[in-house]
Amino acid sequence: MQGVLTYRFVQHIPATVVQQMPGVPISLLGLRGPARSVVAGRYFQGDVTFWVDPPTGVLIDQEERGRSVLRGPGGRGELVAADFDLRMSASSRRQLAALADKNAASIAAVRTTGPLGGITLGLLLTVADTIPLPRRCKARLP
Repeated sequence: MQGVLTYRFVQHIPATVVQQMPGVPISLLGLRGPARSVVAGRYFQGDVTFWVDPPTGVLIDQEERGRSVLRGPGGRGELVAADFDLRMSASSRRQLAALADKNAASIAAVRTTGPLGGITLGLLLTVADTIPLPRRCKARLP
């Protein structure tokens, strides 16, 4: 993805009832019968794929495919409410890849300067501890 080695995660959402919708005309579901309206179940199913930069956790890309349908009682009849395939734009992917590179550079700098700074500070404190300091004379007050 955009020159960044990524982890790929996939989430699958099986057809799941997410809402009960009363008063749905049976004609919308392609049904005929004495009833004019029914309680329809709204089902959603989809797949979401994420591409993530391992060192930084920055999301580089995301793709989502989903479908939402209304189904009548007993699963009879169907009306497709939404059918979509979404993906980040190329410019968004480029910006996120640049952010991942920037954050990776910051992490690398901290990993390098942190230990070096600690070693340097330790050496300075060791040297400072070995240098004798002049003693002060304490004057006694009468």
